[in-house]
Amino acid sequence: MKVLIAEDHALVREGLKNLLIGSGLVTEVVEATNGLEALLKSREANPDLVLLDYEMPVYNGIFAAKEILAEKPNLPILMVSMYFTKEHVMDAVRVKVKGFVSKGARSDEMIEAIRALSEGKTWFKGTIAEFIAEEALSSNNKKKLVGNLLTDREQELIAYFANGMKSAEIAEHFHLSKRTVEVHKSNIFKKLRVRNNSELVRYAVRNNLVKL
Repeated sequence: MKVLIAEDHALVREGLKNLLIGSGLVTEVVEATNGLEALLKSREANPDLVLLDYEMPVYNGIFAAKEILAEKPNLPILMVSMYFTKEHVMDAVRVKVKGFVSKGARSDEMIEAIRALSEGKTWFKGTIAEFIAEEALSSNNKKKLVGNLLTDREQELIAYFANGMKSAEIAEHFHLSKRTVEVHKSNIFKKLRVRNNSELVRYAVRNNLVKL
């Protein structure tokens, strides 16, 4: 298996290379020193798997992963980071990397993560998995809360308001009076505690109520 390692610190990069080659799982390692180089070498070397550092010059790991996956959506990417917060983990998950490992992880965990990704699996373990579960639960709870606040019709209309459609256009689409639509809009604003359409858009996007 050929692995591309993108890491700006030479000592860390060399250590990872020796670890992977020594495991017998990896037969060839391609090296990159920043995110842009990682993108270019993912094109040139055609690796089977990419190991990306979260923090790198030029392109950071998140941007590099996004660009690589735009071109090669099935290429497994393992994000490695010295940062270990929920924000960092969720940034990686949102760009659809297949795994996340802390730089403080044991050598055998790194090898197992590489093995899992090479077999088409994901690797989100321990605290990292807990972060993802918390985020999913929080998102579901927000949707339930809004569902309890709004009527079925208000939930149906919120996407149209958030996407900037005028009341007259919405009224025509749903065969309602403009006055009825305006009442629904006023009720939505009051229930969600937003003051204008811009705040409604931010609320709806932030809580995954609409896709713009």
